[in-house]
Amino acid sequence: MTSNFLIVNINNNIYFSNLGVFMPLRKGTSKKVIQQNIRELIHSGRPTKQAVAIALSEARRQGAKIPRKRKKS
Repeated sequence: MTSNFLIVNINNNIYFSNLGVFMPLRKGTSKKVIQQNIRELIHSGRPTKQAVAIALSEARRQGAKIPRKRKKS
């Protein structure tokens, strides 16, 4: 399965594109902002797990104290 997504990092802002329209993710560390980013990514066609990973990564970049996923031992 191929996807037609384009991810661009301009001045430390992540933009994702579906069919050529760039939509910036919201900046912030609150739970509401993270949920909005996840919703936006899912509606643009991303898989759920990938949408969560991108949204949490963006929140961490903004300074949120969200721990990384723990490795199974």
